[in-house]
Amino acid sequence: MSIRNVMLFVLLITLSLFVLACQKHDQPVAPQVTTQIQPILPSPDAPFTKGPPQFLTERLGMKFSQLWEPGGSGGTPPPGNPIDFVSPTSGSVYEAGQPILLKANVNWPLSYWGWSWFCPNYSGGGSGGTIDGRWSLGEGETNFTISDLRPGYGYIYMFGFMPGLQSPNYPYGYIPPYGYGSWIVAHGPWITITQAAAASLKIVAPPNNSVFDLGQPITFLGAKTGNVTNIQWSTNNVAFGTGLTATNSDLLPGSHAITLSGQAGNSQVSNSITVGIRPITLEVTIDPTSVRPSQTPLRTSPTQPTTVTAHLRSGNTPVAGRQVQLVAAGVPGSGGHSEAEHNNGTRPIPDGIYGVFAAGQGVTNAAGEFTTNYTPTRFGGSETITITSPDFPNASAIATLTVTVQNLDVLPRDNARYIQTGGQNNGGPRAGHFVHPGPVNAGSQADPNENHWGTQGLRDGIGILADAYNDEYPNDPLYINDMSLRNGGLFDIDGDWDTDHWDHRTGLNVDIEMQGRLLPAERRYLEDLVATYYYATWNVARTRTHGGNHLHLESFN
Repeated sequence: MSIRNVMLFVLLITLSLFVLACQKHDQPVAPQVTTQIQPILPSPDAPFTKGPPQFLTERLGMKFSQLWEPGGSGGTPPPGNPIDFVSPTSGSVYEAGQPILLKANVNWPLSYWGWSWFCPNYSGGGSGGTIDGRWSLGEGETNFTISDLRPGYGYIYMFGFMPGLQSPNYPYGYIPPYGYGSWIVAHGPWITITQAAAASLKIVAPPNNSVFDLGQPITFLGAKTGNVTNIQWSTNNVAFGTGLTATNSDLLPGSHAITLSGQAGNSQVSNSITVGIRPITLEVTIDPTSVRPSQTPLRTSPTQPTTVTAHLRSGNTPVAGRQVQLVAAGVPGSGGHSEAEHNNGTRPIPDGIYGVFAAGQGVTNAAGEFTTNYTPTRFGGSETITITSPDFPNASAIATLTVTVQNLDVLPRDNARYIQTGGQNNGGPRAGHFVHPGPVNAGSQADPNENHWGTQGLRDGIGILADAYNDEYPNDPLYINDMSLRNGGLFDIDGDWDTDHWDHRTGLNVDIEMQGRLLPAERRYLEDLVATYYYATWNVARTRTHGGNHLHLESFN
């Protein structure tokens, strides 16, 4: 219940008691001087004096001049000041809307006190104020905060009522329910309220359009003007921090709008910038970059695998904890194989046994790397190793592994001492197809020649053998059929990526046609040459005749 309502209620009670008193007594009852806080009945015949100061009547909304009278003599003020102000300090300057602490020590036993603000350069009335700039701030409190003073300058003051005190130093009289006493007015500090700047937010760091690496912590710093509350940071309508400072390290590659927003009264204020996250770069390295095909020679174990390392970065920052996947594939047309002419199209990887990773997927370590081993297929040629990451669908990298027998070269065309053949399949499921494109008869050096590759020793041996044979049969060249493919490895003679041409893997073997090419005497002479005179070149133990069809020779080197 407010003090106004209390006063009106007690006034009614007092007037009723006053009527009863008049019925019982011929003389008015003299007021009693007391220092206790208790009601004291007024004298009905006592002369009235002027009431309390005008600002008090305006403050309490009552005509105290109708109740005011000097009462009697007596009453001594307590020692010290009635009220001591603690906050604010005089000369303070505040921005409109800024909280102001009002704090005071009430030293005398006042029965009531209130706070007011007098602003002589403001007028206009309004809720809580008077036409001459006086404002009620609160009552009955000694420590509280206000934030609604309008711009201007003025002073804070307090007023209160001291029951039982009747002193000419203070306006005095009667006020129910406290009886006779004096009004106390304490002048407080002068302060200035400045016009509040328009509420706003601004992102001050990082600069607009800054670019960062993925996973790099980004500290966002904001500043505000005026009274802004409920401040938060967001990107793509997802909040990631509150207040004027926030850190984010979860932004994905690309461009991001960063918004700082808050509430200013009934309005929303915000500020935005754009930051970029560098794209993911994937790299794959292999060591060594060239390996022999698996099972080359045929009766050997798989070749030494190559080490494959996937590197995941954003700018210069390694990206750890992300999944990567590796896939191998053959390069069409490489190694002497024509995929279009094979009956199963692209070479298979894995090829049933080889062409496999020790681990085809994994997670990058702190250095942004994942390492595994890869064992190549049995086919010579080129194999690509592709790295991807399901976390970053737009990023990939490819490295090419050369699968080859080193130091192979093609047998030069001659057409006089020997003629190269075998470039077209004569039988099997791919008869008539150029599975491993090569010559079928006399031709030029520019013609495809994928099936006549061998070591220097094999090529020299073929030349020496052809010279010796031509010395005996100058008009009958030898017919040189398959040697090895340009990169060595499995020679799938039927074009099915499987059927093996046995030892034609390392560049040390050659087939010389005999059936339909050489007469019996010519065949015996050729075999004698190999067995008797060229044991230093040919591995006679590995030289054999395949049912009279062709002579299979193997060079020592």
